[in-house]
Amino acid sequence: HGFIERQVQTVKRTLVKYRETKEGPHLALLSLRATLLRADMKSSAEMLNSRKYKTTLPTKIQPLIDQEETRAKLAATQELAQKYYNKHAQYLPEILGGQHVHTQDPITKT
Repeated sequence: HGFIERQVQTVKRTLVKYRETKEGPHLALLSLRATLLRADMKSSAEMLNSRKYKTTLPTKIQPLIDQEETRAKLAATQELAQKYYNKHAQYLPEILGGQHVHTQDPITKT
């Protein structure tokens, strides 16, 4: 839940900053979505719509980032997370014929 709470906190802070500058909430959320995820990756809005967004954020002109390279880096990050998540996972033992098993009714939970 910490990730979601952090995202809510970020959105609230962004909206407060834009309220102080008399900008609309839509522009605040656009700026948040157009912000790069990491220095070597595209923003979430760019990955979703395959185009750059114009915002009031100061930007540095850089050569276009290859989308395949970005997806490969994101996939590598996800694979590493999956590796650590499944680190202690084990396969279930096979059920042999005639072996007693316990089941649970999904409705009554008995």
